Amino acid sequence: MQRPTAQSSSIAKPSPLVERAAVGLICAAAVAAPLALGATGPWSRFALEATTTAAASLWAFGGSRDRRVLLIPIAIAGLFLFQLLPLPDGLLVNIAPVSAGRWKVAQEGMGANWATVSVEPSATAVAICRLFLGAATIAVVMSLARAPAHRRWFYTALAASAGLILAAGIVFPVNPDNRAVMGFFSLRGPIDFWKTSERGPMQTSGFSYLDWVTVGNQWYQADGAINGDGFGSYIYSNHYANAVCLTLPAAWALWMLYTRNRLPLAARFAGLIGSMILAGWITGGMAQSRAGTASLVFAVLVYLALIAQSRWLRWIAGSLAAAIAIGLLGFIVTFQGPLSGLLRIFPDGIEQRLVALLADTRIVAAQVAGRMFLASPLLGTGLGSYGDLYAVLQRSDHTLYYAHNDYAQLLAECGLIGAGLLAAAAATLGGRFLRFCRERPPANRLIDAGAWAALAGAGAHSVFDWNMHAPANALLACIVAGLALSSVAETKPRQAAAGNAWTGLAARGAFIAACALMLPLLLRDAFSGQTLDVLRRANTAARVAALKPSAPSAATQLTAAIERGEQAIRLDPGNWQLAMMLGHAHLHLAEAEGVGAQRDALKKTAGEWFQKAGRASAAARGLPEPLPIKSNGGR
Repeated sequence: MQRPTAQSSSIAKPSPLVERAAVGLICAAAVAAPLALGATGPWSRFALEATTTAAASLWAFGGSRDRRVLLIPIAIAGLFLFQLLPLPDGLLVNIAPVSAGRWKVAQEGMGANWATVSVEPSATAVAICRLFLGAATIAVVMSLARAPAHRRWFYTALAASAGLILAAGIVFPVNPDNRAVMGFFSLRGPIDFWKTSERGPMQTSGFSYLDWVTVGNQWYQADGAINGDGFGSYIYSNHYANAVCLTLPAAWALWMLYTRNRLPLAARFAGLIGSMILAGWITGGMAQSRAGTASLVFAVLVYLALIAQSRWLRWIAGSLAAAIAIGLLGFIVTFQGPLSGLLRIFPDGIEQRLVALLADTRIVAAQVAGRMFLASPLLGTGLGSYGDLYAVLQRSDHTLYYAHNDYAQLLAECGLIGAGLLAAAAATLGGRFLRFCRERPPANRLIDAGAWAALAGAGAHSVFDWNMHAPANALLACIVAGLALSSVAETKPRQAAAGNAWTGLAARGAFIAACALMLPLLLRDAFSGQTLDVLRRANTAARVAALKPSAPSAATQLTAAIERGEQAIRLDPGNWQLAMMLGHAHLHLAEAEGVGAQRDALKKTAGEWFQKAGRASAAARGLPEPLPIKSNGGR
């Protein structure tokens, strides 16, 4: 019997069954996630993350894979682990001065000589997990979509998602009075209907007023987050528009593909333009998302420029798309970059209007991110830190959880590492796009152009909003990016040489191990997130009871919330928000107890929780302060 070669015996061919299972999981997530309230609840988000983790693990387990594709997500996540390493103060001052200064303020009197680049290590750790999963999803889709059948399944899932998203917007438009998503998830706040203290950042519009809450002879700042407007299946209408932009081009692609040689060209383009007008009416007229609608128009132009066989149509659409791209770049540099002084060259009337535009909340948010980047340019301040550092860098009565510009926030939180990663992604996508334009014949562009159009529109929209922090939209963007990257053949086809079999197996093992490691951390984060909601509701109930004498006592609710919070923080000891909320809950419970030893014990425990919150984060917000003394001697 002939001895098998090392190559034939050691290299496992991909399993079609396992690959189909991975494709099915990702497609199911793409359809379901946008309808699960934008996947913004802690447990719905975890379900989405668990599904994508399972798909990535199956893909890696199912057979031999390109080592580069396996290792890139691990390398990207590994880049940011440096933000979590304890560093001596002398080094930290030089490489991350903002972080060093904030840790000194937060841990004053505690003798801390070591600290981390991240001002919020717990949030950064979870963000690194999600960054890995995003990169892994792109890699999985890019690999699987090279099979034509898989590619069409991905496009079909995106097109189905587009239909469901558009239908939800028509059936459940914005209701300014009820503010309910899908007719049943109420966004109304218990104190002021237009803002809430009961939900986390992702379940709001990303903007919050800082409310002062009085408890006995102390007060603390609490977030009074502005509610989302509730459109279709999304809490925030701009995220709805972004989801349309990410999914509808897939429907265009399938329409143009399956009607080829079946319908006259005029009928095909009539259907295409009709869907574009309908979507624009929903996102612009009903949802009133200006940036989302403009980005959809940009996606339309990119798609037409890529598929048009008529030279004049291709030239017009391409020229308009290029003009929008140049204008967008000019807007970023002038309004969100360092060249705002250029506004002085305009006539007085125009200059005044442009200066007024600089005061827009979104512009200010991006400028704050720019200041964060300049203050700590090398390594940033840690993934997930923008929302709490905003209140430090921008003194005002409000805070923004996100920079309303995904690129600016990446630079602020990750410094030059983030800039390098962004540049590498742009170069890779740009190179693939140019090859796609040169190599793909017009007949074969009908479906592949959909991914590039979606990516262009969503990328433009992310200049004005925090779309990539919405879990459902982040997943859709990863799928679209994977499809775009796979639209051209590899320049150097992978060769599984016999001598590299062991390294390939090691890469697969490392990838699967990384997936297995991420899942418990994300599960813990979901439990912590749900517990934070429980604590927020209990603390808000105590505030309502203090404001309205007729309201029932919140003592029982506070006690139950504290018990749940103590369980969660044992699993997540570095979560400063849990410690802070537990401190607030003990303060409110002490006030409800009246006088006596029990009240004093609760206040002492509250102080201990506040101390733990300060140790866990250099950007903790909500520490209590004595009530200010009035000029007449009262409080």
